[in-house]
Amino acid sequence: MAWERRGGKLYYYQSEREDGRVRKRYIGAGEAAELVAHADAALRLAREQRAAREGVELERLEALCAPV
Repeated sequence: MAWERRGGKLYYYQSEREDGRVRKRYIGAGEAAELVAHADAALRLAREQRAAREGVELERLEALCAPV
């Protein structure tokens, strides 16, 4: 997800993978685009936090299984 400057204005785009290719989907500009950008950032942060928690849990389980 990224803001792109075109003709002096900022526009928000989302990147998505389709059939192995990355395609950009135009979201827009202004308040609506800012709301989508904030929602995307919140989702990205939640995914990163979940991945970190899962990594810690995996390390804990591997440490428990190591003696076995």
